[in-house]
Amino acid sequence: MVEPMRKTQKRCYDNRVRIEEVMEKLLSGMSRPSVITFAKSQYGVSRSQAYLYVSKAEVEIREVVERDRPTWLAYHLEVRRDIRYRANLAGNLRIALDSADSESKLLGLDVPQIRLAASVKMVAGIDMSELV
Repeated sequence: MVEPMRKTQKRCYDNRVRIEEVMEKLLSGMSRPSVITFAKSQYGVSRSQAYLYVSKAEVEIREVVERDRPTWLAYHLEVRRDIRYRANLAGNLRIALDSADSESKLLGLDVPQIRLAASVKMVAGIDMSELV
């Protein structure tokens, strides 16, 4: 025989479901204020309680991202490389370059413009200010 949930168990279950629904809204792109408004109206809670659900959901999202960081990095690199490949096939060098720049930033290879100009001058002997 299955025992009915006690009041505290039901409250914990309800909170868990609410946090997961709030997480889903945040991950779908809803703004934080919109999610707070959603939680207030959907669950009939105060603004501070809705804010608490959002805060807990954000903590859980950050934990998942940190735990799975290598997987997320690999995914985003793959997306950018696919975009660059398709841009090259279409002859769209602007998008290909933007994608390569985005990829280099993900890998921590982005170089501030001043250092880049100095590097180009040192390696190629070209003063970038003369190119403008």
